[in-house]
Amino acid sequence: MIVSGDLQKHIDEILIPIYTTRHRALMSAIQTHLSPLGVLVTTGAPYMCPSPKEIVPAGGFFTYISFPAELPAADIIAKRAREEYGLVFAFGEMFVVKGDETSVERAKTSFGRGARLCWAWHECEIIEEGIVRLASLLKTMLGEVNTA
Repeated sequence: MIVSGDLQKHIDEILIPIYTTRHRALMSAIQTHLSPLGVLVTTGAPYMCPSPKEIVPAGGFFTYISFPAELPAADIIAKRAREEYGLVFAFGEMFVVKGDETSVERAKTSFGRGARLCWAWHECEIIEEGIVRLASLLKTMLGEVNTA
């Protein structure tokens, strides 16, 4: 496959277009449904280079988001997401490196406040639906914070 060029052809003609479409679907859904709630994309978004015509693509198969500061820790959001909305995502403290105290500290102050969303695995419609459900949960939780 490598020698014949079939692997590269598959990557170029199948995988890259699929992954590009799915990543764009996630970023669009985040922009539409989560950004107005204060959610930030902290890793995995394409960005502009110093040259205005050059866009550096996002890498990996995940986008990391941070929840608004007034919400509880990501593990609490993830628990409610799973129980009330049928959503599962990797969250904050799952990324602690055993034996690395700085990792434990970062979990409390930065990545413990967010979630890692996979855009490579799901079809665009499922990505959109998941973000809409997450937005619904976050609206509920923000309402609970504001009425407390």
